[in-house]
Amino acid sequence: MGRRPRDHAEYPLAPSDQNAGFLRLTIINLMEMTMHYLPHGFAVFLGGTCLATILTSAQLW
Repeated sequence: MGRRPRDHAEYPLAPSDQNAGFLRLTIINLMEMTMHYLPHGFAVFLGGTCLATILTSAQLW
């Protein structure tokens, strides 16, 4: 027979472990948010760069 999974009531996490888990979840959520919004932000950045280049070159004529 395999080992039964740990019962979290038997083995309560120390506060430092709880903080580490929260921090890990926060970092994972930040990474997911970044990967979700990065293409949109990159497109806005590219569009703004193109617009600024066009406006600047138009003023230089």
